[in-house]
Amino acid sequence: MLARLFPHVYEGWIVVAASSMALFILSASVFWGLGPIFNPLIDEFGWSHGATAFAFAVRSEVNGAAAPFVGALIDRIGSRLMMMVGLVVASCCLFLLSFMQNILHFYVLMLIMALGTSTCGGQATMVSTVSWFERKRARALALATAGGTLGGLLVIVVAVIVESFGWRGALRGLALLLLVGGVLAGSNVRMRPRGHHQPLDGIPRSGGPGRAGEDDDERWGASLRDALRTQAFWLLALAQFTVFFAMTAIVVLHVPFMEDEVGLSKTAAGVGSAVFALASLGGRIVSGSAADRYDKRVVLAVVVLIAGAAMPVFALVQNLWQASLVLLVISAGVGGANPIRTALLADYYGTRSFGAINGVAMLIGTFGAFLGPWLMGLSVDVTGGYATGFMATGVVALLAIPLVLRTRAPEELMARYRRRAVRAVQPGPPRSTPAAPRG
Repeated sequence: MLARLFPHVYEGWIVVAASSMALFILSASVFWGLGPIFNPLIDEFGWSHGATAFAFAVRSEVNGAAAPFVGALIDRIGSRLMMMVGLVVASCCLFLLSFMQNILHFYVLMLIMALGTSTCGGQATMVSTVSWFERKRARALALATAGGTLGGLLVIVVAVIVESFGWRGALRGLALLLLVGGVLAGSNVRMRPRGHHQPLDGIPRSGGPGRAGEDDDERWGASLRDALRTQAFWLLALAQFTVFFAMTAIVVLHVPFMEDEVGLSKTAAGVGSAVFALASLGGRIVSGSAADRYDKRVVLAVVVLIAGAAMPVFALVQNLWQASLVLLVISAGVGGANPIRTALLADYYGTRSFGAINGVAMLIGTFGAFLGPWLMGLSVDVTGGYATGFMATGVVALLAIPLVLRTRAPEELMARYRRRAVRAVQPGPPRSTPAAPRG
């Protein structure tokens, strides 16, 4: 473990770095990396845009359907084992995809691969990250999940490999990258153990350096049942639905759009993906830092407004520079949305059952990730263009704003579970309960 090599570094930041690297490799292989093979599959097999996009939509929906169960398993057995299993399954499916001969093979392998990625993707890294941080939770989540978007930087490389060696050769290379690199990074991701010698956030609490496990009472958490009874949970989950609808449609179909309507080569279209990835990193850092200082709901509403307003404009671009500029704005906006939403859930419901709670929210959100690329692909088949689809994605994304701003912290629930955690660790007169986080 890297923690043994760097004993004076707060292990939470090591987990953040390892999470980001694991997601970088995973997304470059499975999420972004499959974009450049979209049109080659249509060219070779003669499938429609809708039928091809449906496989990507199924992948997203299976991820969501499995999320509550995966989250509960992570709460029970930890994130590291789940990541290892998922990375092996996903890499094997990528390799087998390189041998497919019909659309049934495509659907079945994408489905199984989705089951693998559901155990080693954002769920495992987010549950691990929130257990190490409280004061710096939003920025830690922003950095830990940044690798998922930065994987877009490798789209150019994947596009070159596809053009040079074909899509089958590219998939075999991606499978090897995921198996070796993903496992090495994922082995350093774990949840904060009880009694850890370093204080939460790596910041000693007032009253001196403290003792091992001084923050164990901070790992409080509401039950899934109680979380589902609050309005805040459903408002955040529905907001996630709208953002995932729009974001996934853009991610899956922006490369085919730039090839089909802007007239760019596969490599040039990959430049747009790289811009998307870099802008997302900047957006995550800025919005994550802002969310730790200001009302998380307001920051989340602002980043969604920026992205949603820019999505319809993407249909008007005429060249690579215009496409890159609009993608930069969209990515800077959506980059911080999911980490802030995740930080809000952890603030409201704690970390003890966070995997299960976040898993249910992911299930609802990925209905949007399922519908977005599928409906946009059908729109392309029906209208012969992308303009209608990009307009719809912007409108759907903006629906998240009133949902987020109506959210209120379930303060009574938070206080009750914090008191329980304090009594469990330190029997006796209860300490004063910290104020609810803003947002």
